[in-house]
Amino acid sequence: MEPRLAYVIFPLWLLLAACQSHNPAIGTSPSVTPFSPGTVITCTLESASNQSDIELDSVRLTDDYILALTENGLYRTTPNERRWSYLHCPDVLPVKGFFTGHTRSSDPILFITKEGLFSTSNNGSTWHLVSNAYPFENAFLLSDGTLYAITSITFSCLEPIRSAKDALDFLRGESWNHICRRNIVVMSSDFGQNWRNITGNIDEGISLYGISEDPDNPNLVILSGNNLGDYTLQAIDNNYNWQMYKTLDWRKNHPSSSKGLFTKDYWTQTPSAYYELRATLANYFDYSFGERVFLPGFDLLTNQAAYTFAPAGSKIITATIKLLPAIGSAQLIDLKDSADLWGIRILDNTDHSIDQLPKLIQLMNASSDRQRLVQRYRDRPDFYRTTISHAQTYTKSIELNNLFNLSAPGVYQVQLIYNNASIVDRDNGEWSGSFAGNVFTVTVKDR
Repeated sequence: MEPRLAYVIFPLWLLLAACQSHNPAIGTSPSVTPFSPGTVITCTLESASNQSDIELDSVRLTDDYILALTENGLYRTTPNERRWSYLHCPDVLPVKGFFTGHTRSSDPILFITKEGLFSTSNNGSTWHLVSNAYPFENAFLLSDGTLYAITSITFSCLEPIRSAKDALDFLRGESWNHICRRNIVVMSSDFGQNWRNITGNIDEGISLYGISEDPDNPNLVILSGNNLGDYTLQAIDNNYNWQMYKTLDWRKNHPSSSKGLFTKDYWTQTPSAYYELRATLANYFDYSFGERVFLPGFDLLTNQAAYTFAPAGSKIITATIKLLPAIGSAQLIDLKDSADLWGIRILDNTDHSIDQLPKLIQLMNASSDRQRLVQRYRDRPDFYRTTISHAQTYTKSIELNNLFNLSAPGVYQVQLIYNNASIVDRDNGEWSGSFAGNVFTVTVKDR
């Protein structure tokens, strides 16, 4: 490039780069369904002939029924009947979507699809189009009837200008517009007839995915989102000024329910062997799926559902790991003489909670030489490798006091977590990941 031309282009480049905007105007998206809100869709019940291998995409439990969504449509049964019937609905009711979260099993069922937000108050016999004003991504109905939803808008935005050549091309009229996306949050006090944008001060860079009731204020909601980490957003008042917290910090200060603490969480760093069991019409009642459509293939159980200990002395329980049937086998590692790969969650009778990471994870987080720490653990004489399946289990005795001091009298709900991800050798066939076990009760009292 000629030097004199560079003196002209470079300032233009800086100016154009500074002027590029990523802030869209937030408005209402056009309707995307061929019918209007309030439309009633009536379904009829038919016997289901094939129930063998149809996978469930979403499940909703009510007081009396279980409703399942599949690629073939909707199915319904009762906990006592345990035989699915097919809900034959007109083609205008989409079959691709999911049921939203809820607080009570008696709440109306909300069904999100690309064509709009639908609801039913009679277990799927009739459906109503609540709204098609936005491309809904999640929704939640509070007990007072206020409806909240996460949606998104797309808008044209400029690619960043990174060089003088980019600036010259832009000046010649060559555009590099592309599509940007931003989540917005809306609420309705008349069940979807009118919507109010309450996005407010939420950073445009956060991707929102969840809505639930605010444990601090049942008349408001909290949001779940991700922006290089998981965050919880709380509206600090009815004007919806949002405060953002790291989710781990939020959970430490909001232990209000065992439902949020004792999740059957599961993750793996071994993508070729994910070990999950998918819910189908045939196996749904064989396992404790509830409203989940996947279960971790690993089952972590204790030998008792309840234990009683004295405040002083040991508190030893027995834990067993096995795989669910038809999952296959996996190679796990552990330390025979230590519980350093094990974490614990505790909820006492005052709703105070503890979510204790395994000792090894804590050491790894504080270590300046993680590789040396990993090798030190793998070189230990009690380092142990075992293959498990449904029939071949791994059993370990665990002193709970080594995970957390349970000397204070009280009644505790407890859950164990196995986490080996820090020291596995995946090249050696060792499964890498973490999973949580069943919840059991520990009572500590003077004898």
